[in-house]
Amino acid sequence: MKGAVLLSFLLFACRDERSAGSVSAKGAAIQSAPNQSEPTDKCVGHAGVTISGNEVGSVRMGSTVQAVRAACKVLRDSVDYNAEAIPERAIAVVVGADTILAAIDSTGRVARIEVTGTVFQTRDSLGVGTSFTRLAQIAEATASELDGRLYVTAPSQCGITFGMRYEGPERLIAHMKASALLGSVRPMRVDEVIVTGCSPKKY
Repeated sequence: MKGAVLLSFLLFACRDERSAGSVSAKGAAIQSAPNQSEPTDKCVGHAGVTISGNEVGSVRMGSTVQAVRAACKVLRDSVDYNAEAIPERAIAVVVGADTILAAIDSTGRVARIEVTGTVFQTRDSLGVGTSFTRLAQIAEATASELDGRLYVTAPSQCGITFGMRYEGPERLIAHMKASALLGSVRPMRVDEVIVTGCSPKKY
C-alpha cells in the first residue's frame, strides 16, 4: 500500500485523478485506429520534438483523443494495466521519428505521456539515456525508489519524472536529495520519461 501511494504521488501530483473505465481482458482494444496518412509537420510541434511538463511534440496534456488523431498517426488504442496494476486506456502515437504512449482518462483526454525513445528531449537536453549523475546535479532534484525503479524530479523540470532501473542501496528514503546518492549507486541512465502536467502556480 505504501508503495502504491508513493507512485501515485510521483506520477499524478500535477494532475487530477483519472478513472480507467471497464475492461474485459488485459490489452483489450478499444477501437482500431482509422486509416490515416503519414504524420505531418504539425505532429512534432513548432519547436520540433521536445519534452515539456505539458506536452511531447504536439501531443498535449488534456488534449482529446480526437485532437491527437487529427494531428498525428495513432498506431494503437487499447486498455492495459499501468504501473499500479490498474486497467487504463492508452494510445500509441507516432511523433516525429518515434512513438510515445499517452494514457487516456475517463473523459477521453490525455492524462499522462510516457516516452521511452531517445529522440525526445527537454530544452535542457534531458531524456532517455541521460545519466543519473547529471540529473542529481540539478538544483533541488529529489529521488524516490519503488519496486526496483528510481524516479527523479526537480522544480526546474515541472511536470516531468525521469525513471530508471535502481542500482543502489536497498533502503532509500522517499524524496531524498538526489545528490546524496552520488557515490553510493552504480551507473544508471534514464529509460523512461513521464509527463504528468505542470501548473506554473505551484512553482
